[in-house]
Amino acid sequence: MYTRFRHVAVSGMVCLLLASLAPAALAAVADDMAKSRAAYVQKLQDFKQEHDTAKTDLLARYRKTLDALRQAAKQKGDLDAVQAVDEEIARFEKQKNLPPVAPPLTSPEVAKAATLCREAFDKVAQDSARKVIDLVDRYQEILEKGKKQATREDNLELAKTLKIELKTVGDSAEYQAAKFVIAEKSTDAPPKAEVAEPAAPKPPAPAATNVPPPVLAPTRTGPNGEKIQPRVDPDGLYDAVRIFEGNPSTTIGSPSSYKQLTAVETGKAPLTGSVGIALEGSLDGENAKYQLRYKLRTKTAGTNYVNLKVLVQYFVKNPNGGTIQEARMQFALLPVLGAKNVTCEMKLTDLPYAYTYHYRGGSFVEDREGAFQGVIVSVFSSEDKLLGQVTSANVLKDRGKTGFELPNAWQEHVFEVPLGNLPPGVQIRPHRQ
Repeated sequence: MYTRFRHVAVSGMVCLLLASLAPAALAAVADDMAKSRAAYVQKLQDFKQEHDTAKTDLLARYRKTLDALRQAAKQKGDLDAVQAVDEEIARFEKQKNLPPVAPPLTSPEVAKAATLCREAFDKVAQDSARKVIDLVDRYQEILEKGKKQATREDNLELAKTLKIELKTVGDSAEYQAAKFVIAEKSTDAPPKAEVAEPAAPKPPAPAATNVPPPVLAPTRTGPNGEKIQPRVDPDGLYDAVRIFEGNPSTTIGSPSSYKQLTAVETGKAPLTGSVGIALEGSLDGENAKYQLRYKLRTKTAGTNYVNLKVLVQYFVKNPNGGTIQEARMQFALLPVLGAKNVTCEMKLTDLPYAYTYHYRGGSFVEDREGAFQGVIVSVFSSEDKLLGQVTSANVLKDRGKTGFELPNAWQEHVFEVPLGNLPPGVQIRPHRQ
């Protein structure tokens, strides 16, 4: 496990790169820039490998700590403590990660070990972020010097190329994520007076019930002359159950039912997106239901968004043809996304499933097989600009929407019929929601 950055190695690399700009011959500038670029990319990869290795080592130490706690509890003859440690060991062997923050663990010793490991994780993340920021800043200095030298030599094409590289590096996901980690930790000041937590997080302020929220699509005319207008959700959550700022203190159902999902960027959001997205899911295969929880954060420190629109697309495999098709779409409004991340739990969604029959033991046995393939989560600004988009399955990367589209479930069609044109005996009753 690494606990500090070897500044000597990086400083030596940067000095060599700076020295590569010393020759005045313009022909050497481009070659030096290419070498600098290769060294920069390699060092980023080294940092990532070091970070992953450190996390693996921390998890291994946590596992050894659990063994030590179990041995100590066994020697004391404490049955409850042994069972509590065994429960956590079984969970860890299955999930290979730290336990959730809430609800609290029953064993104080295990809870303390998890807290210490979580703090070590945070330190690893901060150390890695500082390394990336230092490397990028130094690489940008090299690029800036090369750009000036190319300009002095009147090679404007090379100067323009280096200028583009400067912006690309500054906007890179690694650099912005590192800045976000440092900024997020700097805002996490410990509370001076601990107050009792509310039983449940407060939801966002309800939307007005007489007019649709201004961020949704305006009323338009449908193909049959009807008015198509957004439905209004009095709670302002739409398909979200709850929205939290930061990490949730409580979760729906059993926290262990949520499993971390792979979140692969589809590449449709510009500059790999301005909003980072992490995914967790809970699949009830027996009843063909799925619940999604996603966490959002800004990739640029100091950036705030209001009235974000989130679309979730659920995909299943057609049991007849085997093709993948979109089965459901959900929608949520996020009032604010700022320095702290936002966690959103969506409503349970019903998924289709197929029955298959197998011949076993002289008779046919009926099995119900789920057809769920994955999800795509897209985040749009209040102006419908795509800010981030990830999928839980690579095969779905091309199926994400690039423009905001309000799901049909949240649209209503209103027909206005003149009273004089009603057929005899037909009455209009007031519509009640």
